[in-house]
Formats: sequence, structure tokens, C-alpha cells
Amino acid sequence: MKSHPEGGTERLIEQGLEQVLSAAEANRRYYATRAADYDQTEECVTLERHRCRLRRVLETAIAGAQRHELILDACGGSGNASLELGAMGLDAMTVDISAEMLEIYARKASAAGLPARTQVCEISSFLSEDSNRWDLIVFSSALHHLDDYRAVLLAASQRLAGGGVIATVFDPVSPGKPGLMIRYIDYMLWLAVRQPRTFAHRLSDRVVRRGASAPSVGRVAERHALSGIDDVALVRYLEERGLEILHHEREFEAHFSPVRMALRLLGQPSAFSLILRRPV
Repeated sequence: MKSHPEGGTERLIEQGLEQVLSAAEANRRYYATRAADYDQTEECVTLERHRCRLRRVLETAIAGAQRHELILDACGGSGNASLELGAMGLDAMTVDISAEMLEIYARKASAAGLPARTQVCEISSFLSEDSNRWDLIVFSSALHHLDDYRAVLLAASQRLAGGGVIATVFDPVSPGKPGLMIRYIDYMLWLAVRQPRTFAHRLSDRVVRRGASAPSVGRVAERHALSGIDDVALVRYLEERGLEILHHEREFEAHFSPVRMALRLLGQPSAFSLILRRPV
């Protein structure tokens, strides 16, 4: 799961007027500057337990799909999922709104001796214009970046071949009040330890923005990172539209092991993954 990128980011102000950006445009702007250090700071890339989690979800999705010929890594960023798929002998089309992130993926794929097929595009636009029938569509660290993740998942399901599968991983659940407080404290502690400069910017940004209504670009880019996603309601919504739920797992995930233990004791899961299949 991505950390919340709130510190050291620009205000959404242009010519003295506060503007509201779409999540897509906020992601394009944010990762134009964030791409360079993404792979060194994001735990879904740097930590082995998260890489293992991604592999497990992908393996389960592959086992549930009828075929594995056409694979889409939606909002694929620097290629975390695409590289795992490549290591399994599978070739994915990687689509992301950030050209800078896709360039990083292309370099890593080349170094690993893997092909890199990429397209810079907002995912809703890609799905509406694309004519393929995909066997597997992956959303890794992606849903919480979208304005309307339900609409995007529904659009993705309509681009699946019969027996095709959608897999999602590294998204936060909607917490109760205790879970929300624990999540925020965990993040701030992690930021102070791992990124002290960003932590200082984060604090100064709060002082500057106190009483202001405009969010940072990073906050808009990760629209649902703090509030989370109601995964139970999402599952019900997708089932009502004819998708089979092959896998729905909730996890007690946090940056620090004592925090993970606290979440478990309080019964406050913090992350989820889904695998959905379009009936044949």
C-alpha cells in the first residue's frame, strides 16, 4: 500500500484561485515529480512481505482465469505487478497516466531481459477506447487513486473475456475511528523514521494550510488513501452486476509490527485484496 503523499506538495492554486483537480490529473502532476524516488520509498516495492503478498494474489488470479494470453496491468506505475508477471513468464500491457513512472518500468524490464509494452493513458479512457477482451486485469496499489473506483472496475469487467479475471491488491479498507487514528499515527511515525525531510515538510504544510480548503496534489492523487474503501459494499456491488468473487481477503497491515498487532487485537483490518471473474 502506498503511503499518503501529503508533505511537501504544491497547493492546488493557479493565478490566486483554488482549483479542484480530478484524481487522474493530480496523479499525473504528482508522479511527474515523485517517480524518481518511488521505488526506494514505497513498501509495496521494497518489502519482501508485500512482494510475497502480490505474488500470492497474482498466482491465485492466474489459477482462476480461463486463459492468460491478454493481460493488462491497469494503473501499473513503475511496473510492480508487470515485473512479477514477467517473472512468471507472462507478458502484460502496462497502462498508467504517468509517463515518468512508465519510463522507470521500461528501464527495469530491460535490465531484467523482459519486454515492456506500455501506454500513457488515464485508465477510464483506455478502457472505453480499447477493443481487447482481456484474460486478466490487475489493479495493484490503484483503486484508492481513482475518483470512482466502482465505475472503473465495472468498465474493466466489461472488457474481460469470458472466464477473465480482475485482481486488486494494496488498497486500504474504510476504518472505524480507532482504526483511522492508528493508521494516521502509524503513517506519521513511519514518515518521521524513513523520510524525515518529508515529515518536516508535512508538518509545515499543515501549518500553512490550516484553515484553508484546498488539499495538496498528493492528497487528491491518493483520494481514498486515508478514508479507505468500503470493500464489503464493493463486493456486494460487483456481485449484483454478475461477477463471481473468487477471493476477498482483509489484512491487518501497517508499517510497524506493534501497530499490526494492535489492529488485529482491535479487529480493525486495514487492507484488502479482491479477485473477480466474469462468468464464461
